[in-house]
Amino acid sequence: MTYQIFKWEFIRRLKSKLFLFTAIIIPLFILGAMILPSVLMTGESSEKTSIGIIDETGRIADTYIQKLAANYRLKDGEPEFDVQVSEDEDKLRSLLLDKEIDAFLIFPDSILDTGRGELYVRSASNFKTSDALRRTLNKVILNMRLSQYHLDPAIVNQITQRVNLNTFQVSSAGETNASNELVDFFIPFIAMMILYMTILFSAQILLRSVIEERSSRMIEILLSTVTPGQLMRGKILGLGALGLVQLFFYLAVGFIVALYQGLDTIKIGFILSMMLFFILGFIFYSGIFAALGSIFDSEQEAQQISGMISLVMVVPIVLATFFITNPTALATRILTFVPPITPFLIVLRAGTSSIEIWEQVVAFIVMILSIWGVLKISGKIFHMSILLYGKRITLPEIIRWVRS
Repeated sequence: MTYQIFKWEFIRRLKSKLFLFTAIIIPLFILGAMILPSVLMTGESSEKTSIGIIDETGRIADTYIQKLAANYRLKDGEPEFDVQVSEDEDKLRSLLLDKEIDAFLIFPDSILDTGRGELYVRSASNFKTSDALRRTLNKVILNMRLSQYHLDPAIVNQITQRVNLNTFQVSSAGETNASNELVDFFIPFIAMMILYMTILFSAQILLRSVIEERSSRMIEILLSTVTPGQLMRGKILGLGALGLVQLFFYLAVGFIVALYQGLDTIKIGFILSMMLFFILGFIFYSGIFAALGSIFDSEQEAQQISGMISLVMVVPIVLATFFITNPTALATRILTFVPPITPFLIVLRAGTSSIEIWEQVVAFIVMILSIWGVLKISGKIFHMSILLYGKRITLPEIIRWVRS
């Protein structure tokens, strides 16, 4: 009968609008939010940007306009910036307010010495245009300063060219792979967040499911054909499978983003660790949430306790920066074997390639033993409380059930 409960729970939740929204719509929204701005920001502009210039030096404007025309073009090849030079600041300010120009710059007499000019815009959030104007001005001013001292800009640029260090990560097996510090930081963090959201979402569904069936007395009909143990196992397995589907979809979205960004740092071993410890983490927390669902008559009553449990799950997220930057520190290693946060730290450390095989094996054994203990305790609570209505269950009663 456990299989029938598993199948019923899985198919029923799979077809629900809530699952469709959280498992599919949200990841697609995140995917669009990550890719679309990048496409829009890096793509060529299709509209001209009108700017004004007041050049008090009388020497910068022409070179500045030439640099803008050479470096910034529209899709049709025309210069992106339409520039008008003026000596009347009030006129340019009026044009800016009337939306006839998008910005105007002032190059004061002292700009070569002080390096300070002025940029006036209608909206400071248009940093793409502001950045283009600043970059071009920096290049022009630098070249003019070099010319003052009779230095060749090309030679100076070559001498002062920035030195880049290509980072390579050497694995315990001696393999060498190209590495990116920023990517190596965010991939473990994002993976841990995905694991956290998936486990919490699936466990919360289990909690609501038990409470709903208990409050509607449907649980009595179910228990007329199955035992409390079969019901609990079927629900955990069904919602665990649902969580795996959700995790697969999240990973697929993450893989698409990684390919789009040209990243190939996601390894099969990392994905397998993530899936394995998702299963272990979900079973661990689902046992707790199933017991909570059998104790309380309404979701509002259960939210306070479940909120406290969720706070424990948040600990790895709050301390993620420390764990990622210190993956082999003693505190990190010790907390790796603390069952409530073990799944999250394993994924975090696996993402940084800083965890030994023996640590994963020990963590696996710790989780198995913890799951056995949690399910044994939760099973007793579930069995004793599932049919108790209208009576507030006290902590001494729960302790007595566990000891029996």
